[in-house]
Amino acid sequence: MSETEEIISMPESSDRPLAYVQIISDLKPIEGADMIEVATVLGWQVVVKKGQYEFFIDDKLDRNNFRIKTIKLRGQISQGYCIRLTTLETHPHRRLTLHSDGTGEEKHHYLTDEDTKEQISLAIGSDLTSLIGIKKYEIPDVGVRLAGNAGPRGNFPSFLRKTDQERIQNNPHYTTSLADVDFEVSEKLEGSSVTAFYKDGKYGVCSRNLELRTDDDTATPVRVLNGLGVGELLSKYAKNVALQGELIGPGIQKNIYNLTSHRWVVFDVYLIDHERYTTAAERIEILNEINYPDRVPVLEKSWKFGGKTVGEVVKMAEGISALKKGQQREGIVFKSNSLGRRGDPVSFKAISNVYLLKQQ
Repeated sequence: MSETEEIISMPESSDRPLAYVQIISDLKPIEGADMIEVATVLGWQVVVKKGQYEFFIDDKLDRNNFRIKTIKLRGQISQGYCIRLTTLETHPHRRLTLHSDGTGEEKHHYLTDEDTKEQISLAIGSDLTSLIGIKKYEIPDVGVRLAGNAGPRGNFPSFLRKTDQERIQNNPHYTTSLADVDFEVSEKLEGSSVTAFYKDGKYGVCSRNLELRTDDDTATPVRVLNGLGVGELLSKYAKNVALQGELIGPGIQKNIYNLTSHRWVVFDVYLIDHERYTTAAERIEILNEINYPDRVPVLEKSWKFGGKTVGEVVKMAEGISALKKGQQREGIVFKSNSLGRRGDPVSFKAISNVYLLKQQ
């Protein structure tokens, strides 16, 4: 069975929209299941029952404070939650009315707030995160002080970019549009993102969302990077650059690598003056010049899609971590070995479904 249905959906990125309008491109039955079926939304597979929301995994609905997780129903992995657009009229805090103009491909949907008279577009891709009231779920780091006793220095600097990668499921066209592009494949580590930068003579350390005080060793990232001498290494290098890495070890998420001390594993280098990330070759060259040794495990230096589907790319994410024997890795990250049209390497990630199901 194949049909299209407009639903609420969401992409995958930092500060990303967590709900937007998208199309179910295919519906297929699940063997032995009468009340549910599997829908294809972009590159995602979602078990659906008519009259439900669609959110991607690791999103959280504030009103009832519950998470959307990867689950398996009747043998089918599901990574979302669906509703029809008409359900938006039952919003718990706003009086909304759904309108539809035009016909066929020219049909346009929008909501009207009966109190404020605001019109809310429901065109494909419209961001409904705030309207619905959801946010990304972040696993708290137990026993780890990210900001320290003195508190943060400020917000994450505007001249840097926060670390995150889009999932391949959000860009299924990559399998064809980037078919000839050469990628580096590295392991995605489970930890907390930490950025160290040097700009115009100033050294700084940031958690995912904040700039920290580099003289406050009660902040775990600062203490770890100070112990590694990162500030001295960057000051000696004396170029405007940022190193971004994963802080792993005791108290950080589930410490799946069973480390007894913290490590900061660098996975990206950002060129501040050029406002872009480096290619793999540039990253290696700069880290060699800086003399920082702890780097993300590279699984393949040269890889191409070679006709692989989204599902096959996601399957590639399954495997054992290079950091610990017997431990399922979280996933893998793909970064092009050349710059894309926007001036940065093209990058995306695939998260292991085996890993996700073990997190339940």
